[in-house]
Amino acid sequence: MDRVVQFERVPNTRDLGGLPAGDGFRVVRGRIYRSGSLHQMTDADRATLQRLGVETIVDLRSALERRHDPYSVPGIRVIEAPLVEDWMVARLMERFATGALDAAEIDRWWLEDNATAPERHTESFRSLFEALLATGPDAALLFHCRGGKDRTGVVGAVVLEVLGVPREEILADFMLSNRLLRSAERAAEIAEELNRELGGALTPDDVLVFAGVRREWLEATFARIEERYGSASAYVADELGLGSSAIVRLRDRYLEA
Repeated sequence: MDRVVQFERVPNTRDLGGLPAGDGFRVVRGRIYRSGSLHQMTDADRATLQRLGVETIVDLRSALERRHDPYSVPGIRVIEAPLVEDWMVARLMERFATGALDAAEIDRWWLEDNATAPERHTESFRSLFEALLATGPDAALLFHCRGGKDRTGVVGAVVLEVLGVPREEILADFMLSNRLLRSAERAAEIAEELNRELGGALTPDDVLVFAGVRREWLEATFARIEERYGSASAYVADELGLGSSAIVRLRDRYLEA
């Protein structure tokens, strides 16, 4: 797929541009990117960020994750916008490394933590949308978490919904993480990295069990947003306090005929 961006050590990266947004419009290419963590960037990866015109990075990781896996990108503004608490990250990583984390717990975590992130982390979502509004017309913004599939998936879905991208297209973009992350090679890399960091004994097969996403997770997220706020646009305009004019400005800035 031509929206996928190849980095040496930045997983699950893609351009949200090119997706249809109704009435003959599409999301502008080269303006909004989503990815996994940047902490293993190579010099070539930093050069790629520069080539892509990334002006702003929004880091969705917790403070604990940022301390544990820091990175630097001279000349690019990094905004901290955590979507999970430190204690949750520590708990999940410990249980994952010891093999105690099962699929049922992942389901609970997704529905109780990721699906509720818009209502629990309004400051972080506000920071993200303010950054989108502030990014120059010839520059790009990139947002990321650890794997680029869960927190990043929720943020990407809300952004695309606000821009008017049809729901099925949003779900397809969300599910693309399965193709980009669930390879034997990538699973082996993740297992090696986590074992080194956490002292575990994970196998690539262990990683593959938890490396993907499920359609119903994002459907539950949208259902919750619609139940509480009416729509993603109403959430941004009213709950985040950015006003209806922000929706118009976002569409003017990130859509093209």
